[in-house]
Amino acid sequence: MSWSRVFTTQNFTLQYSLSRWTLVLFGRWPMPNLDPERYANEPFSFFMSYLREDFLAVRTDDWGSGNVHTCDCNFYSGTTSWTNWAGEERCEINWEGMEGYEAGDTIGMQLNLDEGTLTVYKNNRRLGVMKGGLSGSYCWCATMAKATITIERCDPPTA
Repeated sequence: MSWSRVFTTQNFTLQYSLSRWTLVLFGRWPMPNLDPERYANEPFSFFMSYLREDFLAVRTDDWGSGNVHTCDCNFYSGTTSWTNWAGEERCEINWEGMEGYEAGDTIGMQLNLDEGTLTVYKNNRRLGVMKGGLSGSYCWCATMAKATITIERCDPPTA
């Protein structure tokens, strides 16, 4: 998890190269008063309900007015899940254009804060908007199980 990389730019694209199943998500940042060492020796997920109060307690104005505080893409099924840490949560949601992914696929995710959208690409082909209603600052991270992942900033596909 990257605690120091906060994305507040209006248009930011990342590309993920998969070797096995991976779960990619992004969450609210900055959280300047949250100590990452506190969570270093225990299972951690932005979806763990007992941590929600910790996250909301360090809310800043940089979060904007949106209510999507963390969102993920399950690369096995292609579904998305999100939460606002205040009791509203949607898990394993199908979205228009959704596809599953396999080892060797290249996944692109474009966060466009002008439009408030997260668009997904697979092997340079646009699949669709996975989530809307986004505002404020976010940070990318990945959760893996026996996987290798390469993450790099790139230009959005032109096709």
